[in-house]
Amino acid sequence: MIVLMGGTAQAGEVVYRDDEKHDLNDPGTTYIIRCDGTQHKSGNYFSVPANCSSEENPIVIILENVNRTQADCSPGGSFINIWSGNYVIVKLRGENTVVAGEQSEAGSNDGMAVINVPEGSTMKLTSDSGDGSTEGKLTATGGGGKYGGSAIGREYYYSSGNIIIAGGTINAKGGHCAAGIGSGREGECKSIHQITGGDITAQGGEYAAGIGAGDNYR
Repeated sequence: MIVLMGGTAQAGEVVYRDDEKHDLNDPGTTYIIRCDGTQHKSGNYFSVPANCSSEENPIVIILENVNRTQADCSPGGSFINIWSGNYVIVKLRGENTVVAGEQSEAGSNDGMAVINVPEGSTMKLTSDSGDGSTEGKLTATGGGGKYGGSAIGREYYYSSGNIIIAGGTINAKGGHCAAGIGSGREGECKSIHQITGGDITAQGGEYAAGIGAGDNYR
């Protein structure tokens, strides 16, 4: 499938605007999420359904100059919502900025993550130029003013899965009491499996690690 949207796609690539909502479920397709030049604010999100990829046959997602905020929205999931049983590679192209939102229950301020990595899944974050390169930037901010989600890892309360960072320039800031990279408030960081490349700045919310667990994990 080839989809053309404000740029050129190659065979085996699909391009989506960064405020659309789609399942990303075909390991044979490279999904490019691209900004059209406008900052978008919405509760839409991209979802990788459970058990549709593996390390041998991963889902590949390229973020290209994304400029998106879910702040003050109540999305049903993180900007990229990975479900259990997956191996997903996220590649960075250009400068990307994403702010997470909050969970959708009435009156809730439980923060979401920008990239949700649950137990039983692995997410590898790298540069589109290749592992070890610092090209491609992601500035990610976790959601939640009281019960925060991490920027990269997991929303409030739940434990994060396996995170690998191999390239890119990453600035990750957790929501309130949430790690920058790892788990949200009251969640366990199961595994930061490898950090092998890239330029990484990770800032936790109050009482939380920059990389690791959120505050008040029990």
